[in-house]
Amino acid sequence: VAAKFRALFNLAILFIHCRAHALQLAVISAADSIPDICKRLSTLKSLVNFINRSSVRLTLFEDIQSIFRNNHIKLIQPGDTRWLSNSLAVRSVVHSYQSLLATLENIYNENNEDSAEALGLYNILSNEATAFIIHTLQPILDTLAVLSKCIQTKSADFKQ
Repeated sequence: VAAKFRALFNLAILFIHCRAHALQLAVISAADSIPDICKRLSTLKSLVNFINRSSVRLTLFEDIQSIFRNNHIKLIQPGDTRWLSNSLAVRSVVHSYQSLLATLENIYNENNEDSAEALGLYNILSNEATAFIIHTLQPILDTLAVLSKCIQTKSADFKQ
């Protein structure tokens, strides 16, 4: 937005981000400086795309959730700029972790064109470091989502 105003009016405009956007930029910068977090969030994007872009794979995932007696959890696509979506994405993966592993294993065992990708995602998702990072990120991102919502309210009081 700031760049559009500067280009449109050819002025040196001082642009002040809203508090939530400033928080978002700080979180993005912090996360980008930690390669393991970047790698795991990228894996989540690939995982969600892999499951959601095929009605057959999505149905299999939903069926496996039923077997595990999980509520039908919708996988959320993590966003590059919306950290609230990252919170929802990580939470959806954490809550359906075993179902996702079983789904990927099932797809791999079918020995079709999706098997290699399913195996790659399974190996990353079942890795202890990935499990640790994803499970550690969830409460952090949930807290940041609450903070982001709070500072967007008109009644936010920062004097306290």
